[in-house]
Amino acid sequence: MTLTEIATVALGDAAVEVSPSARPRILASRKVIEDIVARDAVVYGVSTGFGKLSDVRIPRGELAQLQLNLVRSHACGIGNPLPEPEVRAMILLRANVLTLGLSGIRFEIIEMLCKMLNCRVCPVVPEKGSVGASGDLAPLAHLALSLIGEGEAFFQGERMESREAFRRAGLEPVELQAKEGLALLNGTQAMHAVGGLALLRAKRLSRVADVSGAMSLEALKGTPVAFDPRLQNARPHPGQKAVAKHLLSILEGSEIRQSHLKEDPRIQDAYSLRCMPQVHGAVRDALSHCENVLLIESGSATDNPLVFYENGDVISGGNFHGAPLALAFDYAAIALTDLMSISERRIERIINPDMNEGLPAFLARHGIRFYDRARRCSRSAQRSKGARAPIEHRQCSYIGWKRRPRRDGNDRRIETPSDCRSWRKFAGDRAARRGGGFGTSASIESGCWRGTRFRHRQKNRAGADAGSFALRRYRACC
Repeated sequence: MTLTEIATVALGDAAVEVSPSARPRILASRKVIEDIVARDAVVYGVSTGFGKLSDVRIPRGELAQLQLNLVRSHACGIGNPLPEPEVRAMILLRANVLTLGLSGIRFEIIEMLCKMLNCRVCPVVPEKGSVGASGDLAPLAHLALSLIGEGEAFFQGERMESREAFRRAGLEPVELQAKEGLALLNGTQAMHAVGGLALLRAKRLSRVADVSGAMSLEALKGTPVAFDPRLQNARPHPGQKAVAKHLLSILEGSEIRQSHLKEDPRIQDAYSLRCMPQVHGAVRDALSHCENVLLIESGSATDNPLVFYENGDVISGGNFHGAPLALAFDYAAIALTDLMSISERRIERIINPDMNEGLPAFLARHGIRFYDRARRCSRSAQRSKGARAPIEHRQCSYIGWKRRPRRDGNDRRIETPSDCRSWRKFAGDRAARRGGGFGTSASIESGCWRGTRFRHRQKNRAGADAGSFALRRYRACC
């Protein structure tokens, strides 16, 4: 399932239903679980406790209560509710992997998840609670809690008891049976949802970065020579070639470029201008890698144990572990940090009179207007760097610290079976924050495009209309 497909449901009103081709394997998988219950066999998660209680056998008459207790005990998240798009993406992703027929869950449960999406019943899922060990247990438990008519949910913009939200939507809460609580809780869908939507925004931002960078190049009377396709073919990274092509298309026909084509004493531009294909392109490649990881994850069975209906085997493993997602999200966060860093350097060059090629200091001409605009530009630039150092000083230690991988958080003192945690919840949150941070940085840099206004005698091909439209489109989608 692609990020675009996920966003179509999470951010829109696209209807969702279970494919008819999935029904036979879902029913076959469920029959394996029902046979285990009928034989009174001992199988982890079906007729036993969980974790350290996995050696405790549960009587057949208490198997449904076991699943109910599992959901209730793990619905212990804290913090503000996740936004509705992230929760809707989480429901969609969970329903999708359950249709693989490897979880032993009833068809009716998956169908109800689809009905919740179509009726826009959105469970209240606190944003904090998952450490990415045995899956996103707490967030998915809150989802399952609404499914059984407990907890809270949003319906038509109003927060209420889940049972009331179901009643207004014309739905009936479900009753969990053997293994179904476990099948709903074990998985990576919470952070897949949060990180996936953040990654989609980041991909859009990577193109906005090209637009704002082209504006800065024009304002500083830079040259597009470094974007020559021959240079890119000599180092043919896909992202680098795509960015160079994009920049050349934006700058095509620029009369500002023509104004300083001859008798320009400069040999080459600063790295922040000249190396846009290399830096922006590396970011694009990093985001593409992350997208491929999420594409595989969207069709992967991530609960435990898994049910193989072909021969009736039920196998315990560790597909719930979030390492693939955690590493991908940290990679995306690092990439976006670099994108912020190069953008901040261009902002510095535009507003600093010592290096802005004759533009007014702080892009203001005189008097109180100068002071006010200088103050606003300085504050904005500081925010783009994390409010650590004034824009006049090249102090990037804060941004460098932000590159530290968030999943590097395991403690040798952890002595439980969950001794190696992915911390993907925090890695996904960080990727989302870095995306928002660069959105601010790109807006600031594009605001500095007013520097081209001071080249008023030339017509700018990378004009305000193109740049402003791109930014308005990004803001409207976030």
